[in-house]
Amino acid sequence: MNTVFQYPLIEWNGLKKTGFRFSFIFVIVFILPFPFDFLLPFTSLPGELITKLYNAIIPGIGQHVLGIQEPIDLEVNGSGDKTMNYVTLFINFSLACIGALIWGLADRKRKSYSVLFYWFWVVCRYYMAFTMFGYGFAKVFKLQMGALSLNQLVQPIGEQSPMGMAWNFIGFSDLYCRFSGWAEVIAGGLLIFNRTRLLGGLLCFVVMVHVMLLNFAYDIPVKIYSSFLVYLSIIILSPYFKRVIGVLFSNRFVNTLDEAPLFKRTWLNKAALGSKYLVTIAVLWFTISQNTDQQQNYGEKAPPPPLYGIYETKTCLKNKDTIYAFADSLAWKRLIFNWPGFASVLKYSDQKLRLTCEVDTIKHHIHFTDRNDSTIQYNLNYALLNDSMYQFTGMLKQDTFTFISLRKTRKDFLLYKRGFHWVNEYPFNR
Repeated sequence: MNTVFQYPLIEWNGLKKTGFRFSFIFVIVFILPFPFDFLLPFTSLPGELITKLYNAIIPGIGQHVLGIQEPIDLEVNGSGDKTMNYVTLFINFSLACIGALIWGLADRKRKSYSVLFYWFWVVCRYYMAFTMFGYGFAKVFKLQMGALSLNQLVQPIGEQSPMGMAWNFIGFSDLYCRFSGWAEVIAGGLLIFNRTRLLGGLLCFVVMVHVMLLNFAYDIPVKIYSSFLVYLSIIILSPYFKRVIGVLFSNRFVNTLDEAPLFKRTWLNKAALGSKYLVTIAVLWFTISQNTDQQQNYGEKAPPPPLYGIYETKTCLKNKDTIYAFADSLAWKRLIFNWPGFASVLKYSDQKLRLTCEVDTIKHHIHFTDRNDSTIQYNLNYALLNDSMYQFTGMLKQDTFTFISLRKTRKDFLLYKRGFHWVNEYPFNR
């Protein structure tokens, strides 16, 4: 049965009322278009309208209020800590401060906001739960942090960004990555049920503090949003503060939180309960099916491209004469095929090429196009010499080059060959 807190008719003090007014406005404007994007899943109009509104006012607020003279990029690119996001945070914070002041002046005689707080608390719970489902299943299906790519395996650790190092650390271990994901999924699921929502709030708080610290420690550009989710988890826990403090710090018995049915009519309570389960099941089904499709398309279950592997040059011939490859700026040191339709090259001069490629496995021919300059193209023929050696032949500028290369895959690296050992006579730390 859905239940609502049965608060005693105690007058809230001024600080509590002011804090609620601020939090209510700040959270609502932050999470919009939720819940409309879930209640109206077949249209993106609410989100589009909100985006257009913010995009219209962000440049002006940034320039005239915050003194930002450079143009503000309004494109979404995966970073949640862009200048645009900080200006948005300032706008939301200002709206909450101004709104709370006006609200307080217009509603000074209000003794408490018990009923409004309950519905606000419900919105916070479901927003947090559905967010945990999204982030959690992305880790369970290893989409957010996947296995290390071939390019990452040959990248010197000193050339990795802090975020890249964190992503590789988590993505390398299936166990740790999926454990992190299930922790988020379970925390979100516990928030749905009345009997477990306290446990869900505590678990969400612990999980999100860990995520927030990772974001700050490794310069991951989700600092604003992860901090907001920690704040939201505190709001979710707020009705239980006295109980938690009493149990953890006072070692005393704490009365249960009095609750009553949400509606007076039984059928309305049953309808509300059914709606809750239908919405939750729909969100879970959509999230899982979307992650399953993405896993098949570009995740760990996606088919590898033709010639998948790292090809390290062992012998280089220029115009049929063996040369010292490192002495020629055109020679290719390493050729990598990691994703369908793409390849990368590292020259002996340390120049890196990012290429698109078309592989003809019948004619044993590869056509490359430079991703930065489509006028630069290469054509190579390849032949398998033995199980691990390949020969690539083609024209680089005016010269014919032949590369005899050793093919390596993920399983050839110590990081993946080492495996798990219950018994370690000595630390294997390399």
